[in-house]
Amino acid sequence: MQRRSFLAALATGGSASLAGCYALRPDRPPEDVREIPTIPTAGEPSGGDDGGVVTSHAVGPEFAPTIGDHRPHEVYLRNATDLSRETEYRVVRWSGKELLDAERSLSPGDRVRVALRGPANYSVVVQSGDLVGRLDVEQSTFDCNRSWSTVAVRDDRLTETTVATQMACGWAWP
Repeated sequence: MQRRSFLAALATGGSASLAGCYALRPDRPPEDVREIPTIPTAGEPSGGDDGGVVTSHAVGPEFAPTIGDHRPHEVYLRNATDLSRETEYRVVRWSGKELLDAERSLSPGDRVRVALRGPANYSVVVQSGDLVGRLDVEQSTFDCNRSWSTVAVRDDRLTETTVATQMACGWAWP
């Protein structure tokens, strides 16, 4: 009889503790970041190699796994214009924690690479002149073999393209 009571208490306590942890994980970006429009999807997939990368950053846990599932998600910021562009970019976790705030002058064709290490929800905010937008990278993005996003700074707009290899991906949380 005590065994059933113990198992019932264990199940109740375990459920309550997991519910508390799950409730702490934000389901959308912080309010000040949500006010920034998302970047529309368009353009040709690019990225995935080091050609033209002038600066690299890595944010997130230093010892995040890099084999199997949950490889870093790479975000490339590319100047797709014929002119040099002053470009600001920052990475914010949906919990509100800012992980990166940087600025770079990009010549035509130059790219910046930001590796998001560790499964989490991120927003990447990009501003170049009057153009401003955000790319949301959800935690489920890390459930594939390899993925990357490219944000292209164009003459009159920002565009975004995301590519992911889903072959042989592990089971993912809903």
